[in-house]
Amino acid sequence: MAKYITLNINLEDAPYQVSRQLLVPAKIDLYRLHYYIQLAMGWTNSHLHMFKTAACWRHDVRE
Repeated sequence: MAKYITLNINLEDAPYQVSRQLLVPAKIDLYRLHYYIQLAMGWTNSHLHMFKTAACWRHDVRE
């Protein structure tokens, strides 16, 4: 049986509250997670991004 996690996403320092809740597979890779966050927030992938975990950093390397 596939396992899922619920992500609660809240933007800090926004002029009003912006939040989303996503249900994603527990074994989702960061590439797909980034894609789903972009969709949920209505963003167009026009800014750099970064994921930080206890073990590593992953970031957008566009200049």
